[in-house]
Amino acid sequence: MFVFVVGTLIVSLLLQIGETAKCTAKSGDISARWQVVDGELTVEVTTNNIGNNEWSAVGFGPDMSDLNVVIFQVVDFKPSLVTGTTQGYGAPTLDSSPSVTLQSLNYNSESRICHF
Repeated sequence: MFVFVVGTLIVSLLLQIGETAKCTAKSGDISARWQVVDGELTVEVTTNNIGNNEWSAVGFGPDMSDLNVVIFQVVDFKPSLVTGTTQGYGAPTLDSSPSVTLQSLNYNSESRICHF
């Protein structure tokens, strides 16, 4: 569906600098906000008009291949977060447990907000 790719070069530079940096991106029904504080990256993704059995994702990597991905999905009207990796441009191989810490996940019939 939707994939935001955050360049690891920019993120790693911000992590090294240790500055507080706030960034945003929006495309259609999905928006993301992220910031680095004291070397820690926090991301909030909002997806509007998300239905049952639909998903959106954020990919981390220098381009559109070989990504670390965080997938936000609604299955049987229950929201969840899963993580994984892609090889080349293929579908992700999912982790047995998420590799990020989920801070909050809110879902109603109109939108989903995930903070990790």
